[in-house]
Amino acid sequence: MGVIIREAFYGTCRVDDFERHCGISPSVLSARPRNLVADGIPERTRYWAPGARGRDEYRLTDKGQPGPQGRDLRLRRQHHYA
Repeated sequence: MGVIIREAFYGTCRVDDFERHCGISPSVLSARPRNLVADGIPERTRYWAPGARGRDEYRLTDKGQPGPQGRDLRLRRQHHYA
């Protein structure tokens, strides 16, 4: 989970980029972002590449940004996802 949030903070937003940058399998990437979205950390939007089907991308919300909210996020992540 932390790897996904870190990569999103550095600008990664598309699933195939998460796979490439983090080495996370597609099956893990299909489940974990859903949990994060449910917690309001990233938001999911749809994009369409020319000639391809629609895909999801994830962008951090204010709740997922560093700062006081980020500190709360780290504590909650340790509690819920450890």
